[in-house]
Amino acid sequence: MHLYTGNTVINEESGLRKYDMESRINGRRVTYMLVIRYLTEEDGGDYLCTIRIQGVQWPEWPKKIGKLTVQTAPQIQPNINSIYEKEIGSSLHLTCESHGNPYPNIIWKREDGQQLPTGGFQSRGATLNLTDIQRNDRGTYICVADNSVKPPDSFKVELIVFFKPLCKPVQSAVGQAKNRTLNATLECIVAGYPQPSMKWIKETENGTLTEIDDDDKYDITKQFSSLLQNDEFWYTLLVKNVQATDYTNYYCVGTNKYGDGETTISLFAAPQIQPNINSIYEKEIGSSLQLTCEAHGNPYPNITWKRENGEELSTRVFQSRLNLTDIQRHDRGNYICEADNNVEPPDTFKVELIVFLKPSCRPVQSMIGQAKNRTLNATLECIVAGYPQPSAKWMKESENGTLTEIDDDDKYDITKQFSSLLQNYEFLYTLLVKYVQATDYTNYYCVGTNEYGEGKTTIVLFETMECQGFNCPYLGT
Repeated sequence: MHLYTGNTVINEESGLRKYDMESRINGRRVTYMLVIRYLTEEDGGDYLCTIRIQGVQWPEWPKKIGKLTVQTAPQIQPNINSIYEKEIGSSLHLTCESHGNPYPNIIWKREDGQQLPTGGFQSRGATLNLTDIQRNDRGTYICVADNSVKPPDSFKVELIVFFKPLCKPVQSAVGQAKNRTLNATLECIVAGYPQPSMKWIKETENGTLTEIDDDDKYDITKQFSSLLQNDEFWYTLLVKNVQATDYTNYYCVGTNKYGDGETTISLFAAPQIQPNINSIYEKEIGSSLQLTCEAHGNPYPNITWKRENGEELSTRVFQSRLNLTDIQRHDRGNYICEADNNVEPPDTFKVELIVFLKPSCRPVQSMIGQAKNRTLNATLECIVAGYPQPSAKWMKESENGTLTEIDDDDKYDITKQFSSLLQNYEFLYTLLVKYVQATDYTNYYCVGTNEYGEGKTTIVLFETMECQGFNCPYLGT
């Protein structure tokens, strides 16, 4: 076996030569391998392996040709600019050249993920032709070269388009009450290239337009936001201590050498409810209540009534008046008046209706079971509703049918519980019967009382063979 390298240079870092030959012996078979280190594109090509035989002329030596293909990652040749400035209606020819092995595929796309001006989200090939350039074509274009050899290469081109200013309001109508202590903020986004100069103009009562200065009455500021595009600018006008003469049209105007742009923002009187009704009313069953909600604003606001819990109103609303007749227990709760004239923010006013009612009682469980071994307890639970808040007591039915009020003592624990699941007028009471025995199996009564009457419910405690509840001892074998 003969090896001709033509290069015996030794790498300084590793101490290894560019070429080496290795052999592997398997019985009478010998395999020779050519090791090529530090591959470059120039290493690709044909390699001739020959076996030298003594006494045999060279042309008759056994030979074999091996072909080496060196794959290289794509590399873009930056023969175009990274930034172009163009006017509306002009054209731009972008060519992205790249080399690599195998030869790379080249695509163009937009960095923001939008469609290309030529159509589609990708354009295959080295050339991207942009014609009749418009404002929406501005942005960053990316050329990507890929041949499945990592990593792919990319090159960004930013297209800047000259265009006259375009102005748009953040809100086209802004509302604020006129009490001389509140401010209103008007916001405008101005786009244009070159960067436009900007001014605010106010329309007076006689229709003339007056430029606004940054002074004690107004603050003019330029805002910054990551949500803006490169050629967009955010301006705000703060109208201080709003009064009646401030309600008019304001104009946001941008100007550059390509022209002017403007947008209109109207400052209105946001709706404001006049609190001429109480926020809390207490009524008896069968009584009536008229609620009138008055508001002002410009334009005049629409007024609606609704229940805070989302339930349907039990009566119709006539303009701003809500008439509640023959009030019942289910009418209690919060009622909301809302005034809205499409100028943010709407105003609201909340009225709570409290209904006097005699107590009603209901058991959490109407029957409770427990074994009688003198070590186990039983818990009876009752929900009492009423207004004013009822007093509550527990009563036990004896063997002869008489009822005896239960005291909080060594035999019984009486507690008042709290739960977010209860409504405003509901209260949870528990009776803990300790060390249950045979004489405890009977009817128990939960009784609620207030000045409007009395309510009660029955809970039966009965005997079971085994312990009931979460606190039973473990009966293992």
